[in-house]
Amino acid sequence: MKWWNHLIAGFGYIAWELWDDIKHVYGHYRNPKYVIADTWLQCCYFFTPVNHLCRWALRHHKDDQVQRIYGETSITNFAKLCSHLELNQQDRFYELGCGRGRLALWLACHTPCQQVVGIDLNPIFIKHANRISRQLRISHLSWLQANILESDLSNATLIYLYGTAFNAQAIDSISTHLSLCSSGTRIVTVSYALEHPAFTIIEQLTLAFVWGNADVFIHQRV
Repeated sequence: MKWWNHLIAGFGYIAWELWDDIKHVYGHYRNPKYVIADTWLQCCYFFTPVNHLCRWALRHHKDDQVQRIYGETSITNFAKLCSHLELNQQDRFYELGCGRGRLALWLACHTPCQQVVGIDLNPIFIKHANRISRQLRISHLSWLQANILESDLSNATLIYLYGTAFNAQAIDSISTHLSLCSSGTRIVTVSYALEHPAFTIIEQLTLAFVWGNADVFIHQRV
């Protein structure tokens, strides 16, 4: 009966995604520029599964095999997290592994952040996201195609990493790289805390993702 369990899980995934998209449209489609940006972004991948593009990128970057499963943060649930982050006009928000860039686009259109930066290894993701933000003149949103372990994060005041499927070695390497951030920088991770003396956990909460609930840790660079 394994096929039956897989079928039920598949329908459950589709239902969750559909309901999340309905809540997303109802709650966040009041900003005309964001409506255009998000719709445009969805159209870019209408005929090309995102998972295929993710696997393609990994095949061309064999030295960066930290994660093989693609996933995106629910914007509806991330909006709840923002109430804890209390973003302001001095914040420079960096998303590590931004994927298609949907969350970064939402942040740029719905929060007072001074700057939003999306970083991802996949050139196709960065190309489409950059074209959209440039054409819509979202000036405080920028993109960087780079390995997150080699990216300059010294200007960030808040960093978000949804690396739930990262392996243990990658998490250790990322923790070491993030320890180079400026004192006071906040780092948000999903599913795991950063085990490094450079960080202290200032808050822990639970958010819903497509695969279930997960712990979210808000750290601060000491």
